[in-house]
Amino acid sequence: MTSASNPPVLRSELFGEFSETELNSLQEVLEYRVYRSGESILEEGAMDEDIYLLKSGVVEVLKFTGTDHLVVDEMSGNTYFGDQAFLDGSPRSATIRAKVDTELFVLTKKAVLEHPDSKELLNKLYRNIAMINSVRLKHAASNYAVTMEKEINLLKDKNYFEHFFVIILVTFAITQVITSLMYSYFQHVNVFSLSFTWLFLIILVGPFIYFVAKSGEPWSAFGVTLVNWKRSVIEGILISLVLIGVVLQGILTLSKMGYLPLESLTLYDFIKGLDWKSPLYFFHSYGQEFVARGVFQTAFQRFFNDQRGLRSVFITATLFGLSHLLYGPELVLASLISGVFFGLVYLRHKNLLGATIVHFALGALAFSVPSLPFQGKL
Repeated sequence: MTSASNPPVLRSELFGEFSETELNSLQEVLEYRVYRSGESILEEGAMDEDIYLLKSGVVEVLKFTGTDHLVVDEMSGNTYFGDQAFLDGSPRSATIRAKVDTELFVLTKKAVLEHPDSKELLNKLYRNIAMINSVRLKHAASNYAVTMEKEINLLKDKNYFEHFFVIILVTFAITQVITSLMYSYFQHVNVFSLSFTWLFLIILVGPFIYFVAKSGEPWSAFGVTLVNWKRSVIEGILISLVLIGVVLQGILTLSKMGYLPLESLTLYDFIKGLDWKSPLYFFHSYGQEFVARGVFQTAFQRFFNDQRGLRSVFITATLFGLSHLLYGPELVLASLISGVFFGLVYLRHKNLLGATIVHFALGALAFSVPSLPFQGKL
């Protein structure tokens, strides 16, 4: 029949090892059909055993969910379907519907059985279908494994961020309560004293330690690690020296211009007068960096799928600055700006040591330099 002339799909793996004579004989028994858009070609559960060879158009694969038919796939090009029922006589596993006007060739089981060389043709078709199904099964198993891994990761992320946002709410509530108590009942308490700042930090760090422990992630994922520690420490020290020099030079310049009430002090005078406080301040800085960079920045980078990490750095720095509201707007601004540098250092190494060193150095500078806007409170 002319309309079935040399269909390309006969060259597919379904007809592998078929001779030209066999292909030509199969071509003679193909039935040519046309289905209009929206017309059903196969119905799920039907018992026919024919193979459908797609000549042109697009078909949809639908599964019945119990209440409705759900489109799960679509096919186009020189492909075929129905081979499984041809092999084992099983009911159709899905409904096939024409998405657009579609042309098909149909190879019926009856036509193959009535063919003079039916035994040879069936053996080849059965062998090819079995091999194709084996490959499909491997692909399905691989796809299933990938899908399951994605589902597991989604569940992990869901659990991760549920805990994270609960901790944020708890932390926010704690800071609000402490701030309210300080302004209402404990105005005589020096919020800049060493004992208060340590107590405040311990109260805040507690929930985040719980979060990390429950997250299922290793502590190293939050920067608590010795991996890259040498590079992190060296770069932290170098960056600290550069930033201290820049800040001091800026203060001296502002002083000479009359914006800061400093009298004829040199850079040497500043360095000589630096008070690096107690070594305990380093551990206080580490605690702050654990919360801000280790937990917040890491979580934001994961939540926003922030590949470069810059957006997470700035978001975290903003929150870090706002967390200093209790200490006045000047320190909020200073903390925000410095928080950007802390975040960038942490982004390089994923190790809290470098960020902590920079934090410690700039904090020591803030404690030591006179006439800063917030100096009288520190």
